[in-house]
Amino acid sequence: MKRYFLPLFSVFCSFGCTGAQPGPGTEESKFKTESAFCAEWAKAACNEDVVTACNGTRSGCLGSQEEVCRVVVPSGYQSKFAEDCLEAVSDAYDDARLSAEELDVVLNLGGACKTLINGGQDEGGNCVRSTDCDGVNGFECVVKPGQSLGTCQIPVEVDGGRRCSTAESVCQSDFYCDGTICAERLLEAESCSGDVCSAGLRCAVATGDVETTCIALSGNGDSCTVNEECESHVCIGATNKVCASNVVLTVESSLCDALR
Repeated sequence: MKRYFLPLFSVFCSFGCTGAQPGPGTEESKFKTESAFCAEWAKAACNEDVVTACNGTRSGCLGSQEEVCRVVVPSGYQSKFAEDCLEAVSDAYDDARLSAEELDVVLNLGGACKTLINGGQDEGGNCVRSTDCDGVNGFECVVKPGQSLGTCQIPVEVDGGRRCSTAESVCQSDFYCDGTICAERLLEAESCSGDVCSAGLRCAVATGDVETTCIALSGNGDSCTVNEECESHVCIGATNKVCASNVVLTVESSLCDALR
């Protein structure tokens, strides 16, 4: 079997790739071990359209995706919401093209997969990412503005103009926490620092400027270097990268390396 250790996945191994250990309270689940879960993950990913698009074989795809899954899933796997995650993986690969949200599911355990891991930290525990927290019971890593570390909390959404200084407070999408209250996100050309711009904008230095301001995100077909520059949050290409609405699986796609 070919072995694939993709750079996008390798960060998770620092938290332990435990293989076949069941989480507590999972004795009745048919996915009670990571091995059983990863076998089903592979089946969810390796549909006929994916195998054909990547010019692979189903058996090769199954073997590769099981290995990918074992790397993606850190220690702390519990099967309580395993079926929700597997359904999200199946939906992501269903048409052999993946949006930014679907890529987040299969690469970062986002979306419905965020309740798959109990990272050991519950309320108030320090975290870098949500997989450090007890996601099975709804805890996520809430990082306050200007901080590199967060704490595990069950997020509480706060309206614009209300205080956001408590650890669990998260502002509604049209607002950002300025350290005290949920302030309205900034408009185009306004000076900025961090994730404070309105939808469709990002905080960066525009061509010819020296100051960071809120500038428009790039549209499909525009050149880009990272996902965050694109309105779709998908930047693809080997050399001359462009923004795209999704990643279409083809023989040349890097994602296909682990799908054949």
